[in-house]
Amino acid sequence: MAWVAGETDSALAQGNSGECMSTRQGLQHSPLHRSAFRRLWLGLVISRLGDQFTIIALVWFVLQLTGSGIAIGLVVFCFQLPTILSSPLK
Repeated sequence: MAWVAGETDSALAQGNSGECMSTRQGLQHSPLHRSAFRRLWLGLVISRLGDQFTIIALVWFVLQLTGSGIAIGLVVFCFQLPTILSSPLK
């Protein structure tokens, strides 16, 4: 079926029998159906979790060594410094 200006999405989704496409067919175009994207997404989630656990471990370690809130703030600032410096400026 060719697209005609003014047709709605539901009209475009109708097949030869006039029934709408199933939701399953519409979800086949989801990025999560591609194994490469799932691996990329999973790797990103694991990496971000590791970053957060690293911050927690550093804060706990510095607190055990020094007991100083200023030292904790300095460590967290130094850990975030690359992100701050590499963020785009407006």
